[in-house]
Amino acid sequence: MSLEQRLEEVRLLHRSETLAAVFKPSGLLVHNSVWAGPREPSLAERVRALLDQEAHPLGRLDRGTSGVVWFALDRAHYAAQHEALAQPSALKRYGALVRGNLREARRVDHPISDGEGGRVEACSRIAPLWQARRERACFVEVVLESGRRHQVRLHLKHLSHPVIGDANYGKGPINRHFAESYGLSRLALHCFEVAFDDPVSGERMWAEAPLPPDLEGPFALLR
Repeated sequence: MSLEQRLEEVRLLHRSETLAAVFKPSGLLVHNSVWAGPREPSLAERVRALLDQEAHPLGRLDRGTSGVVWFALDRAHYAAQHEALAQPSALKRYGALVRGNLREARRVDHPISDGEGGRVEACSRIAPLWQARRERACFVEVVLESGRRHQVRLHLKHLSHPVIGDANYGKGPINRHFAESYGLSRLALHCFEVAFDDPVSGERMWAEAPLPPDLEGPFALLR
């Protein structure tokens, strides 16, 4: 899928006076940065064009991850809304296809690098939902109790259940097998649901994104 096609897949999930939630497809940057490489069209730029106003991402998903991303529509409220999304009361629910069969629900409390030589606390709740019929793989739900960079991917690797399609923390031969056999040519990680308490309106903000076709099709074959 071309970058232009990915940009066309971006769609609005929810909107209020000061917030908007959108669906981000796999393969699209949330925003450009010095770590992301050469500048390219991003989700943030697409959202600003769709809404015809300023929009600032309150969180980020990795390039390969699809799902819900919330945006602040007023810079004056950005800091407070960003902080609200980081609170323990916020809900961030993911789904991932992983290598191996996770037999029971687990809570992972394992620190993650902060990128500056230190480590930060990180906790995730992980539960199996279904197992593949012919492969050593299963689909799991991951609920974050904290929100750290690559947290889902790192915690699943910590359990020896790396996400299928993960070029950084998985295994190339396994990823290629799933791509060739099932058409799963992306990171098999999706953010289903994000909810938090908006400090501006005082309301609970919620948005959900179902599985996109590039995961739904391969998953149907696996099940």
